[in-house]
Amino acid sequence: MIGPVQALVEQVQAFAEQRVDHDPLAHQRIAVLVPCYNEEAAIAKVVADFRAALPAADIYVYDNNSRDRTVEVARAAGAIVRTETLQGKGRVVRRMFGEIEADIYILVDGDATYDAPSARTMPTGSAIASATASSPPSSPTSSARPSPISCPATGHFRAVS
Repeated sequence: MIGPVQALVEQVQAFAEQRVDHDPLAHQRIAVLVPCYNEEAAIAKVVADFRAALPAADIYVYDNNSRDRTVEVARAAGAIVRTETLQGKGRVVRRMFGEIEADIYILVDGDATYDAPSARTMPTGSAIASATASSPPSSPTSSARPSPISCPATGHFRAVS
């Protein structure tokens, strides 16, 4: 015969085994993409904020010929650091999407402009969330991948598939 405490422990264990994971992002490959040019002052905060908001995400910092310590600071903060030597944000973004495979892409700037916890509110599935002003909601980009939509003023994320 088992005691009441042991019975309760067994009930809790049985419940834990049946529990459904309610985090819609739990089984998604998430890539946070951060194009950078001379962002030494803020890049550590960006990496830390997105690491806190999305602990399972891979955070990629793509340096575009920075003259400061962006690469070193990003690497020390725990980002996966890559470089694009051809100057221009468009080239960096094109390279990021060409190299990185994920279920969800989050494109942010390296200057800590955007609120990282807002990324958790975006739709799940194959989507691109963009927090840049380069693709305003009135003219979403056209490509084989979903079109990004963002609110640069608030830093809130949305995406359309």
